[in-house]
Amino acid sequence: VSGIKNLQGFENLEGLQIYPNPNTGEFIIEMHVSKVMDLEIKLLNAIGQVIYEEKLNGFAGSYHKEIDLSAYPAGVYNLQLLSSEGIINKPPHQIYSKNIIIY
Repeated sequence: VSGIKNLQGFENLEGLQIYPNPNTGEFIIEMHVSKVMDLEIKLLNAIGQVIYEEKLNGFAGSYHKEIDLSAYPAGVYNLQLLSSEGIINKPPHQIYSKNIIIY
């Protein structure tokens, strides 16, 4: 389980979990967003191609998503979480990035 708390730029996001990791192509993303915000979830393959994308505009509340990449080959994939919540003197989109390993 990958539990994340207090990410800079994601102060309104609580308990981000990505599990299991590593996995066989099926995993779960969970989080709770305490304040309405725009989020975007992307999964990229090893050469940077977006293979999954979801936009959560004006989202607040609990999020639970089962992702199935079992049709894709084994390897390292990159999960990116983008937020519209900017920080002073930072770019307007904050990015959290995590590698997902499929075996």
